[in-house]
Amino acid sequence: MNFISYLKEHIGYILFSILLIVGSGFLLLFLPTQNPIQVESQEITLFNISLNNWGIWLTIIGSVFACLWAMYQYTKATSLRQQEKASEIAKLFSDELLRKCNILIAVYENSPLSKLLKDVKSGKLVFKDFTSAELRGITSDDDFPSKYKNILESVDFDYLYFRVLEKIVTTKQEYKNKYKNIDNNKKSHYTYSTSEARNLFVNENSSLPFHFSSLVSDVLNQLEYVCINLSTHAAGSAYIYQSLHQIFFDTVNTLAFEISIRNNGKYSDKFYTNIIHVYKELKNIYELSTEKEDKGKEKNNQQLNPKIRSVN
Repeated sequence: MNFISYLKEHIGYILFSILLIVGSGFLLLFLPTQNPIQVESQEITLFNISLNNWGIWLTIIGSVFACLWAMYQYTKATSLRQQEKASEIAKLFSDELLRKCNILIAVYENSPLSKLLKDVKSGKLVFKDFTSAELRGITSDDDFPSKYKNILESVDFDYLYFRVLEKIVTTKQEYKNKYKNIDNNKKSHYTYSTSEARNLFVNENSSLPFHFSSLVSDVLNQLEYVCINLSTHAAGSAYIYQSLHQIFFDTVNTLAFEISIRNNGKYSDKFYTNIIHVYKELKNIYELSTEKEDKGKEKNNQQLNPKIRSVN
């Protein structure tokens, strides 16, 4: 942002400063003046105001513009620091976290929880506070947290996790045929031995945790670390939004039930508060940008399809 753009963005402050300067100028012109009876030194005046008083007024003007320039430099420096921190976060996503998020989402989408997750992504279930109490409210089911836990216990998520990893490491056509008719709800069709499972953690998968529950915890903890920098404004949310908002939304939506159930009110501290805060902030940015985009489309449509007035 250059200085002119900064002034345009803070036009309210500029107008206030101008009014303050003009007002002080009028005070100099119209306030009553009193000349000394005995002149001890020669005084030059302009519009019946001494140059000394004009100098004070010009000093005020200079101070105002100096403050604006200092504010601009501070804003610019802060913005650069936020952009640099945002770049570090983007690198963290691209190096490791992005991969973990995509694998985690793939596992949940291939589980019996996929229908519930579609309701979250479609906006049918909207999370704001991410608590068990809110979860009971939006599902209209006081026993929903217990039902959700029962679903989790009935599914072998490690098995689904290993299937996703095997898809990553293999390019063999027989893999698709081998698991084509497997019901994900039943563990009896196929189980991975420990040695078979360990063979999946090669190349890009070598840094991944062995169990899916550990992957969930890793993703939540790393996201919380990332969001600490965002919630404290060490990194600019706008910069993150431009490049990573979609994977962030998808991951938090996928883990919305998990976060809410952990925030069951039994503990004095709420879990993953920074993730929740950043989720709300990026949602606001998304809604504003969507609204602005819709208005732009509507304006373009009006220009491309102007109303034709009928002639009577």
